[in-house]
Amino acid sequence: MGIDVYSSWAGQAAEEQAAQEDAGLALNGGDVGYLRESYTGGPYTTKILCRDAFESSVRAFVSLAERKERETGTHCTVRVEF
Repeated sequence: MGIDVYSSWAGQAAEEQAAQEDAGLALNGGDVGYLRESYTGGPYTTKILCRDAFESSVRAFVSLAERKERETGTHCTVRVEF
């Protein structure tokens, strides 16, 4: 079980969407607009064991959203799936 977070934006290309799907379980998917966290009801292990990698991915995710908003002039949509 996990929590998946996707960002989408105006004019998003099929290749950009595919890159999000291909990011899979990677901790570094933030640069393509995808984040994933395994969830079993307990503490989030990435916050403890992989803090730097996950935080780096979150920063990349936010940077991408900001860049796409500047480029398109519209807000990104963030979708979370459980």
